[in-house]
Amino acid sequence: MTRYDLLIVDVQNDFCHPDGALFVPGAPEDTRRLCCLLDHLAETERIRNFHITLDTHFVFDISHPAFWRDEKGDNAEPFTQIGQNDLASGKWSPADPSARERVLKYLEKLESTGKYRHTIWPEHCILGSRGHCMDEAVHKRVTAWERREGRRSDYVLKGMNAWTEHYSAIKAEVEDPEDPGTLVNKRLLEDLLTAEWVLISGQALSHCVGNTLKDMMEILEPSELSKLVLLEDATSSVPGFEESGEQILYEAKMAGVRICRTNDI
Repeated sequence: MTRYDLLIVDVQNDFCHPDGALFVPGAPEDTRRLCCLLDHLAETERIRNFHITLDTHFVFDISHPAFWRDEKGDNAEPFTQIGQNDLASGKWSPADPSARERVLKYLEKLESTGKYRHTIWPEHCILGSRGHCMDEAVHKRVTAWERREGRRSDYVLKGMNAWTEHYSAIKAEVEDPEDPGTLVNKRLLEDLLTAEWVLISGQALSHCVGNTLKDMMEILEPSELSKLVLLEDATSSVPGFEESGEQILYEAKMAGVRICRTNDI
């Protein structure tokens, strides 16, 4: 009998509920379909393990408004994009002037990847807040599995380093050698590779799910990628970034990742 590992990325209130700080339209339907699949797999005892990532931030974070000041001393508005030239010109500066050189190096490294400019997001997934919590319906099913199996799910917290964005479950956008939490999560990768199949879902396809897949495609061998299954109807893109989501679907498929819908499973 086939058993599955579930990699569930950032299914949290701030992304999945309409009143969340960074609500992703489509997330409630994604979550409903995911829960239907979990019910089916639980009934047939086909879940081997859960791997659940939680985006985890503090108010003071390089991607939150309070970190930045413009020339008038005002905070950055959400969805502002800041590049190294903006810092060099003085258009934007960190609230802590002593952090300028560190922030400049971060922006330089981020832009050198060619992915995107640094984006300021609304404060989200603040540790201890309701927005940080898992979607209640998914949480209910995960904890029921834990009681039935008599063991813990695998929770992965990411994003706690204030100096780098950390979309991917695998590593931060810019790794900090002094913080192991930003480096490649070898333990998670090794756990996933022991699975027969890994079903991937969560929010958002354009960002955290997409970057998780991109990192996997850079690190894993083709034979290892072939056991990954992206559930395309259990993930959505952030509005305005739909093209990025479509691109990751194409790249993943070309790399050998299987693209399925929940009812295909």
